[in-house]
Amino acid sequence: MRRFIFVLLVLIFIVSAATAQEPTEETVVKIWWPDALLQPESRAVVDNEFTSIEEINELRLDVRRRVYSEGDMARQLSLTKRVAPSALPDLVLMRRQDVVDAVRRGIIFPIEEWLPVQFLDLTETQRALGTVEGVLYGLPYLLEVQHVMYDPSQLADPPASTTEVLEHQSALLFPAAPRENAVVNKMLLTQYVAAGGTFFDENGSPTLDEVILSDLLAFYERALQTELIASCLLESDDCLLNYSSPRDYLSDLPTETPTLSLMDSRLFMQRRDSRYVDQSVASIPTLDGNEISLIDGWMWVLLTEDPVRRDEARRFIDLMYNSDTMSTFASALFLLPSQESARRVMGDDDYLDFLSDLLENSVFVGENESRSAGATALQTAFEAVLQGTASGDAVQAAIGSLSGGG
Repeated sequence: MRRFIFVLLVLIFIVSAATAQEPTEETVVKIWWPDALLQPESRAVVDNEFTSIEEINELRLDVRRRVYSEGDMARQLSLTKRVAPSALPDLVLMRRQDVVDAVRRGIIFPIEEWLPVQFLDLTETQRALGTVEGVLYGLPYLLEVQHVMYDPSQLADPPASTTEVLEHQSALLFPAAPRENAVVNKMLLTQYVAAGGTFFDENGSPTLDEVILSDLLAFYERALQTELIASCLLESDDCLLNYSSPRDYLSDLPTETPTLSLMDSRLFMQRRDSRYVDQSVASIPTLDGNEISLIDGWMWVLLTEDPVRRDEARRFIDLMYNSDTMSTFASALFLLPSQESARRVMGDDDYLDFLSDLLENSVFVGENESRSAGATALQTAFEAVLQGTASGDAVQAAIGSLSGGG
C-alpha cells in the first residue's frame, strides 16, 4: 500500500510538472533588435528602457542586436532555424517586406489568437500592414509616413492639389526612381491611390484607371513644361530619376525657389531641430487635394511555439506598448508610435499633431498592388513623360501594355 501511494505521488508530480504553464526563473524572452534602430544618440535610451523593463517587472530579457538589411532578416532567421534552432528568438522587430518573406519561409506564427485583448482593435490600416495572405502576423509598433517640406518664407500657402502646384508655381523635388525592391516611386503611387486608382479589374487582371492616369501624367507634363520639375531628356543632373530616396538630395535642397521636397517623417524628425528648423510641412499634393500618406514601419512578430515562452513574450509586448515606454522608444528613434495614447504622451507638438493626422488618413498598399504589372506600367509611363514623351502617348502605351496591345 505504501509503495502504491509513493508511485501515485510520483505520477502526480510528473504530470503537474509537465502541464505547468507558469514561467520559471529560467524563462528568458529572447529578442532580436535591428541595428538600423540604434543610432549613437539612441543606443543609451534603448538600453536603459530594456533594463528598466527587466528590473521593474522581473522579466528576463536576452536582447540581441542584429545587423539589419531590409529583405535579409527572414534569411537570417531561416538560416538560424536550420543550423541552430535553439538560438532562434521569441520575438523580432522587422519591417513589412521581411514579414512577408518570413511568412513564406514558414518561420513566424499568426498572432491573432495570441494578442492581448487591447490589441485586437487595430485600425484598418495597421491591421493591413501586419496582414499577409489574409492572416495577421505583425503587430505594428513604430511607424513612418511621407509628406513634403517647404520654406514658408518662399511659400506661404502650400498647395494641396496638383492644380494648385501649377497655379503657385511650386517646384517639386522627390525620388522619382523606385526604391530597392519596388517598381513605382512613392510620390506617384500615393497620388494614384489617393485618386481611387486600382491595379486590378474585377476579374483580377492587371489594369490602370485610364482617367486617373491621364490626369496625373498631364500634370507632370505641364510641370515639366513650366520647369517645376527638371527634364530627364538629356539625363541632366537635376533629373528626378537620379533619386530613389530623399537622402539622395538632403545635402542639395533648393534655396532660391519655392519647392516642395518629399520627406520621410523619420528623416525630418532627425533634423527638424537643427537643419530644418525654419522649414514647414504639408501633405503630398494630390489630384483632388485630399490629405493622404502611405504607411510603413516596424512590427513585432512571433517565432516561438512554446506556451511558457509565448506567455512571457506576451507580457513583454504588454510592457512595450505602455504609453510612456512606447513614447520613449519612438522619441529616441525618431519614429511614430502606433498607439494614439503614446503619441499624446510625446507632448504638445504641432509636427506630431500633423503626423497623427496623416496617420489617420494613411493607407497601406500591399505587395500584390505595389509590385504588380499595373504599378510597373504606371512608373514606366511616368518616366516616359519625364524623358519627353507626350502624356497622351504614355497613357496609351501603358494601357496597351496591360491589355496585350503594346
